[in-house]
Amino acid sequence: MVSKSLLDAELPGHQTVFFRAGHLRVPPGLPEAELRTGYEFDSSFTAPDVLSNFPYHLPVGLEVGRENSVLEFPVTFEDEESPGFPAHVSADLNVIQANADNGGIDVLLVHPTDPEHKVPAEENLLNRLPAGVEVSDLLSFARYYQARERLRWRVEAHGLDETELEVEAPLAIHGATFESGREISSANCPMGVKVLGRTLVLPALRAGERVTVRIHYRH
Repeated sequence: MVSKSLLDAELPGHQTVFFRAGHLRVPPGLPEAELRTGYEFDSSFTAPDVLSNFPYHLPVGLEVGRENSVLEFPVTFEDEESPGFPAHVSADLNVIQANADNGGIDVLLVHPTDPEHKVPAEENLLNRLPAGVEVSDLLSFARYYQARERLRWRVEAHGLDETELEVEAPLAIHGATFESGREISSANCPMGVKVLGRTLVLPALRAGERVTVRIHYRH
């Protein structure tokens, strides 16, 4: 973790919180080392290796059942995988569509080499993304996911067609979303809220903020 110490010491106000192991080679002691040195996120494993595209907490010693607080975001695509990034863009798009159908995310690893071929390939991928798939840098999404999993909420029914949802955000979060089993006709919240069919999108919440939403369902 020498690189973190060097970066944090040389850049005023900077704190390195994301780590990726070189060549994706991971020793068993990595999760504990990351936790002890202040890392919050990791992306050192591939989705095919861990059989998941969803984030999860790294297990201590890489042993099942001993999680720590470091969140892992598995790498879905790697630019240097044979036969090269430009040649597998179409195949990558098929995976992106399948993950979107399953609510999963995709992490693309691109090394800063061969920009003549990799930049057009990445642009091609981004321009052909399936409808509804959005793009984010990994740290921004990691912060969102970290805040999302720490949300606390309570649901209380008021009759058959009305529900009260109370949400508390230990960490600041923008775009927290809840999905209902029934069609929502309207939702009332002092801070404003967006309704999309069965989906409820909350306003931006500051750390420690609490919000109450009254939800009305269609008959």
